[in-house]
Amino acid sequence: PIYSHRRARPGEPARRRFAPFRVRDWRVPTKLAAVLVLPAVAFLVIAGVQINSSVSTARQTETFAHGIKVGRELTALVHDLQTERDRTAGVLAQAAKTPSAEPVAIGPELTSDYATTDAGFTAFFSASKALSDTSGTAAGAKVIANDVTQLHLVRDGVRNRWLRQGAVFDQYSAMIQHLFNIVRSEEHTSELQS
Repeated sequence: PIYSHRRARPGEPARRRFAPFRVRDWRVPTKLAAVLVLPAVAFLVIAGVQINSSVSTARQTETFAHGIKVGRELTALVHDLQTERDRTAGVLAQAAKTPSAEPVAIGPELTSDYATTDAGFTAFFSASKALSDTSGTAAGAKVIANDVTQLHLVRDGVRNRWLRQGAVFDQYSAMIQHLFNIVRSEEHTSELQS
């Protein structure tokens, strides 16, 4: 606008002021830049949202995979505890037939059961570390840690014959029930998150 300072002549149309958001007032290079830049920016925004969604899905899948691993270790641990419980009850039933002055012979079958159960606890604790963020798993881990301490006391009671068969069986059953309670609390937590 060379003559922007002059007044409009009579009969001449009034000039419009330049409006930056009115596309018809833009120059050709500005319009060309807008046509090229706006789709690129829109693409980047949509791609960013998609990447964020994919990362979130990947994290959920990873947590689910860790949950499956913990579930497998938990199942194996329950099986090992049930086997140890049943064999220990059998040894105590056999020991009930012998005089109490003789020590209960802990044969190789119980020693191997003890080792298998201890390995199961170790595998469960290492697998559940990845899921320790959830409150149900953290509280369950404390209960299970207490159960490990109780298990060592029960084993000592079996060796030294100061625990009866019913008490031993009940203690093992309580430990197994605590493991089942962890599964229930995890199911409840996952239902609430869904």
